[in-house]
Amino acid sequence: MTPARLAPFAPFALLALLAACSGDDDDAPTRDAGTRAADAGPTPDRDAGPAPDRDAGPADGGAAEAPLGCLRADADGTVDFALRPSVEATVTLTMNGAEPPAATRSERGLFSVTNPVWGSGAALRVQTADGPVVLEGDVIEGAHVAGFVSGACEPPDDVPYCANGRTAVDLAEGANAVDLAYGPLDVTFTLDGAPFADADPNLLGRGDVAFIGSGTNSFTRAFRIGPTGPARVATGAYFDTYDVVFESRFLCESGVLCGGATVGAISVDATSSPQTIDLETALITGHVTKDGGAFVDVGGPPAVIAFRAVGDSTAIGSVRLDANGDYSIRLLRGRYDVEFAGFANGPPPGNPVSQGVVLRDQDLTADRTLDFDVTTADVTLSVTKNGAPFAGTDVGTIVLSNPDGEGAIFLDVPDLVTAWARNVVAERYDARFIAGSDCDPDDDLPCLSTFFARDVDLTTSGAVALDLESHLVTLDVTLAGAPLATQGARGQLTITPTDLTGQLVLALPPSGPTAVQTRLAPGTYAVQYAPPISCVDGALGAMPCGVLDLGTFEVAGATNEVFDIASVHLTGTVTIGETEVPVLPDAAPTLRFTTPDGNGFTATLATSGTYAIDLPPGTFSVAYAPGPLCVGRNVPAPRPCAGQVIHACVP
Repeated sequence: MTPARLAPFAPFALLALLAACSGDDDDAPTRDAGTRAADAGPTPDRDAGPAPDRDAGPADGGAAEAPLGCLRADADGTVDFALRPSVEATVTLTMNGAEPPAATRSERGLFSVTNPVWGSGAALRVQTADGPVVLEGDVIEGAHVAGFVSGACEPPDDVPYCANGRTAVDLAEGANAVDLAYGPLDVTFTLDGAPFADADPNLLGRGDVAFIGSGTNSFTRAFRIGPTGPARVATGAYFDTYDVVFESRFLCESGVLCGGATVGAISVDATSSPQTIDLETALITGHVTKDGGAFVDVGGPPAVIAFRAVGDSTAIGSVRLDANGDYSIRLLRGRYDVEFAGFANGPPPGNPVSQGVVLRDQDLTADRTLDFDVTTADVTLSVTKNGAPFAGTDVGTIVLSNPDGEGAIFLDVPDLVTAWARNVVAERYDARFIAGSDCDPDDDLPCLSTFFARDVDLTTSGAVALDLESHLVTLDVTLAGAPLATQGARGQLTITPTDLTGQLVLALPPSGPTAVQTRLAPGTYAVQYAPPISCVDGALGAMPCGVLDLGTFEVAGATNEVFDIASVHLTGTVTIGETEVPVLPDAAPTLRFTTPDGNGFTATLATSGTYAIDLPPGTFSVAYAPGPLCVGRNVPAPRPCAGQVIHACVP
């Protein structure tokens, strides 16, 4: 068949289907409600208890038009799952009604067919030579998305391989024909209404152009505008409307085009015409001073200033000041924050060692003169640990950064044995400690990076004293109120501060008490438990074999916390209609239970098509994955060889 082309739509990918449930869930696992505290009652009776509630619909699988909502698991019970049958399908893909042309490189790209609802897919093939593009495998009949992801390419490579595309199709058992339609995309860029000239200094500013369509119809590799000739991009693209984004990110000399912004839009269909997009610019010149005078003479171009679009933390254009403190820069028209960005070769003595935004929300939509002053302060900074001086053997780094996350000053802890005196951009800074690689709780230093002082006033010259406080923390883990069994490896705890992305991993001791100790700064921390790699369901008792969110704890002084792991034991059978799912030797299918925050637990089906698993209480998405040897030609109908989502926590 040749299905009619459908309007583009955004498919649910398998990962999206396993995303978190929307809204608040009072039954979701937390330290107080989802895990079992020592005083929260006995372990659930393994021989009794209702089957978990479902948020939506019956568990009839094959009759449903979409996956059911979250699976709720609050007590031990039996839960059976019914799958939709799969069929053998062959898909022949063409482009604009013809076989894809010969490749000019070894890899032209990746073709795929996926089911946007059930997560099923056909086998993938990479097209590397002439001939038809054929995909074959097991699919669930109905709505799918056929697509193409381009391989490495740069113009003038043949179209449409420099673009990504997809189209909505219906697939059925047997032969299927799918056409990926594309049209011409031809854009010429001008500069302030005139062509780019070969001799124009803006040639250095011929940057990258990206075309951002809907869904996967985006050019994931930007096109480079050539250094000579017309600034033109001519290729093929799949039917869609694309935002055109120009970017030029580098140190810009006087007159060179800098900046990055969405500069227009272009629609592509079978008959789309060439278009012109004009890059409108503004020439900004000015003089920069330090505290009303000149920067300290460094015998050459002293400093760098940067411009960034309002609301964007990335500098999109920067330029050196000349020896007199003057600058000139050409930017795409817009509103910008202006930043003192430091020195190209490091700060000479007497000049600021930090960065900082000095002007905000400047209207740079026309040529203008923009003079400004960089206000600085001479600061003497002293830092102690728990009220005592640092030792010369202490390891770590103190980082000062302004509220924009810029202007970082890095100070090695050994350098803070004595006071630190420097010139800085007058700002208010946050102070952060970065722990060393080897941390001993006896060293009175936090073993995890953390902010320890906020909004430190460095706007005026003078002395500033900070103290890095830390406390001894003891953490223990139990299972249903009892100590973890001694199994050699007993897993590990991961501690994460709520205001940073760093993590501290502590392995539980292989024998004896499971308590571990570390040292942390005051604050709030989240804890996860991960069982040993050798964890097999049931081998460690009622231990869920997956990452568990145990909750959070506060550190304000010496801290002792015990986190208890609770579990729900589920068993059941997986069927297609009235038939148990066949399990091939050494290629067993699996069920993947995924929490709203992304933690996964896997059950392997037994030869009888049954499963058993321990889970933390809460809600789950559930997905079925066939064994690696499960293909239509060696499994009788109704085949279960297409992966599918049974329950999905989606908005």
